[in-house]
Amino acid sequence: MKPLQAIIFFDLDNTLVKIENSHNFFDNIIVEVFNEYNIKPPTKEQRNQLWRNSDYKKLLQSWNFQDPVLFWKTFDRLDLNHRKTLYNQGNLKTFDDVIPTLEKLRKFEDIRLVLITNSSLDITNFELDSYGLRKYFYEILALGDTQDDCKPNPKRILQLLRSLSVEYEFSKEKVFIIGDSPFDISAGKNANIKSILMKRWDKSHKLWTDLPDYTIDNMEHIFSILQLE
Repeated sequence: MKPLQAIIFFDLDNTLVKIENSHNFFDNIIVEVFNEYNIKPPTKEQRNQLWRNSDYKKLLQSWNFQDPVLFWKTFDRLDLNHRKTLYNQGNLKTFDDVIPTLEKLRKFEDIRLVLITNSSLDITNFELDSYGLRKYFYEILALGDTQDDCKPNPKRILQLLRSLSVEYEFSKEKVFIIGDSPFDISAGKNANIKSILMKRWDKSHKLWTDLPDYTIDNMEHIFSILQLE
């Protein structure tokens, strides 16, 4: 089998592509979804639970939204529309360190870069094509109509690693996930791979359930961690 030096799973939003005030951005979309179906939105404190509660179906139904699939389809449609607006206004961009880092990594034939995101495939395709990012990734792992496989669930990571192991030889010590959120770090822990916190914002992560193996504030610092040959 062919040896690989490293496999790196990259998060998308606020790791590669910058969304200003992302918490408010996504929270406002939740409210829009409820308003579209004339259902009273939950309070802001309640809405915050949606990102922390793995049983999102039960949570949505407790808020009188009985069809979770419809909720996420509507959420993703509105999300995509808002991102297109931000893009057209010049307010949706890649971070400055993204392209230079991906270009350097791309030169290594024995590295596989994988995109793993909790965004829908339509949103993912829009951002990848808008910024010419698709060419850097061996595989794109986006979500379908449900949130069942979203990070921190390690299912998509483990499935891809099993697929790669048929053709390639690699060490789990050289498999990494890089992202900006606790979901990325916990997904890494749950998959038993190394996690790298991409610290885009000046916020403490000391109270997260899982702590990263490494923390960087510039993506190009990843090379000191990878120790490539």
